[in-house]
Amino acid sequence: MQRKHIISLCILLCALAVLVAFRPSADETMPLTGSASAGLILLDGQSGGYYVLAVIDQSRADRAGIEAGDTLLTLNSQSPADLTALDAFFSAQQQPCVITIQRKGKTLDIHLPAP
Repeated sequence: MQRKHIISLCILLCALAVLVAFRPSADETMPLTGSASAGLILLDGQSGGYYVLAVIDQSRADRAGIEAGDTLLTLNSQSPADLTALDAFFSAQQQPCVITIQRKGKTLDIHLPAP
């Protein structure tokens, strides 16, 4: 029984060494695209909006005041057709925009700066 534990521990340590050796450095981080480029991690909502699952710290969305738990309703007064359309909007965004959200039953307009 003790031999199995030693073998398991060795395998675990080898796996950990591989993960540490091949983790990306700070210079190799992947660029954010789509909604993530604005700092938003979104889920397709069932009630006509897009649920903000998370907001990336110090992102444009964070600085504009969008919070996890908000529901994104419109971009510049237009409802996005789907998450793909949302991602395309944020990827192509060159100008500030107005995002209408719902937070705790209230509708708010948030001004998101250009990238």
